[in-house]
Amino acid sequence: NFLSSSPVWGLTFYLQTFGSAATFVALIVCIWAVVNYVTKSEKLAYIVGFALLALLLVAFWLNAGSFEGLLPKIMTALSLFKRFNVFITGVFDLTGIAFYLSVIVFFLFLSVQSMEKRRYN
Repeated sequence: NFLSSSPVWGLTFYLQTFGSAATFVALIVCIWAVVNYVTKSEKLAYIVGFALLALLLVAFWLNAGSFEGLLPKIMTALSLFKRFNVFITGVFDLTGIAFYLSVIVFFLFLSVQSMEKRRYN
């Protein structure tokens, strides 16, 4: 079959796989920055950053195919509208309620932290 032996399909696979891996590297850098800012300890931030990077590399080395399409799957799982559509159809879903409550608590936490920072500045 021409399509299965075409090098374009392999290139698409590698672009999607490396794109997801690059996104996770960017996420690790963000986590490193947050740990560095919150703890004021560069040593701890580097330990956490390198540990997460090593974990990512091991996971990538063991099964690179699992990274293909992983980012869209994660974004779909975190979608606010996907869970809302369940409520629109009339289904009472406890997982949706727990999801929305956790989102509310997370953003309330961020708001309180922002207000505390302004108060001390």
